Amino acid sequence: QDDPSAHTQIQRAAALLHATAQYRITVASGQRPADMLGRKPHHQKPLCSTAYKYLFHACRIPATPQDTYRVYDPSMHHHVILARKGHFFQAEFCDPSTGKPYPLPLLEQMIQRVIREGDRLEAEQNLPKLGWLTSQNRDQWAKGRAALLEYGGQDMETALENLESGALLICLDDEAPVSRSETASLYLHGGNRLGAENRWFDKSVQLIVCENTKTGFLGEHSMMDGMPVIPFADYLTKQRYHLCRNDQHASSPRNEPLAVQPIFGPHLYHAMEQAADLVNDAQGSNWEWRRQHDVHCQSFFGYG
Repeated sequence: QDDPSAHTQIQRAAALLHATAQYRITVASGQRPADMLGRKPHHQKPLCSTAYKYLFHACRIPATPQDTYRVYDPSMHHHVILARKGHFFQAEFCDPSTGKPYPLPLLEQMIQRVIREGDRLEAEQNLPKLGWLTSQNRDQWAKGRAALLEYGGQDMETALENLESGALLICLDDEAPVSRSETASLYLHGGNRLGAENRWFDKSVQLIVCENTKTGFLGEHSMMDGMPVIPFADYLTKQRYHLCRNDQHASSPRNEPLAVQPIFGPHLYHAMEQAADLVNDAQGSNWEWRRQHDVHCQSFFGYG
């Protein structure tokens, strides 16, 4: 759903981060009321809320013979992951003591730095885009992740843990889709121009924000279904940019700029170059998969 008050990609992404921090407080603290089953109040029964723990700071981990899932303590992690042109960054977005979001102007400045730095790296470096690896089948990706750890050692393990422990992933796409089919293709697999390079498909939640402010929600389905996802998505659509901007009491006071750090920094460039063949194979497999699939959307408003 569009946000008429957000006129730029940066404003839309900042409002989503601001709202995410507020919703995260209710989930992490256990204050969020349980979802209820049944229409009549006196017949309603509470549903299990276990799936909500996979909403934030969670990531699927490829492994053989079967995958695992990691959920990180929200009291110990207060950062979010942001992706721009296949380059991944981390930055704190909420107060470690209260969980409240940092002021909207600081979030906007931080996102602007991510876009600027991602564009600079894209122009100056020719590094393999590791996000492609997450688009492979699970066995191949498990081998690829093991290879990354072999190439990069402890530094790569730390980088992957930083990415996996982030609250969620904000994908800042340099795309401007218009039709429903264009947006569906972009949100499903990264679109037909750039593909999966700006995604990390193992992250439990990815919010995809386009340059024309169009926004999509991509969830990792193995541990969550619609029960925890729909209320969160509904909350995000209601917290518009102008509401976040005007609600000063919801933010934690701070004046210092928010630091932005690359996930895969210069100390990992050699390891990334060693993984170039793996990335090329993943890219070829993903393009072949997409060549065999089309996405067409049909709007229907006759229900109800």
